[in-house]
Amino acid sequence: MMQATLLDHDDTATTETTGPPEQPVTADEWAAHLASAVPGPQTAAMLALLERGQLSTTGRIDALKAWERHVAWIQAQQVGLLADIEADALDATPNEIGWVDYDWNFACEDVACALKLSGNTAAGPSGGRHRPGGAVSHHRGPVGAR
Repeated sequence: MMQATLLDHDDTATTETTGPPEQPVTADEWAAHLASAVPGPQTAAMLALLERGQLSTTGRIDALKAWERHVAWIQAQQVGLLADIEADALDATPNEIGWVDYDWNFACEDVACALKLSGNTAAGPSGGRHRPGGAVSHHRGPVGAR
């Protein structure tokens, strides 16, 4: 049985008409709860505690749904970071001799190293090519977001 304290439930909250709030008890109930819960660090911690051997087939399907929601949540966090990295590169201003401290090429290489990708893959479909005049094409989306 898992502890509900990781989800910050107040198990002392009661009313005269409803009694204590319902909380999951069995592994299947936790899986069902996590399948519909908003993904985040606390629910991810709870997912990691689920023991597959204690789940029924329905519980395993619910756990699978919960894991998939968390994968999407994690990917959304990554895309946000990639967009921030792209913004940093696009906002970089040249110094007095025309060098930029952090430009698109550095951003692509940093992302490539962090994600163990080739530089062209991290740059997106255009391979990091710039438009005439030095502007980066915005049509490919955030660095490495594809």
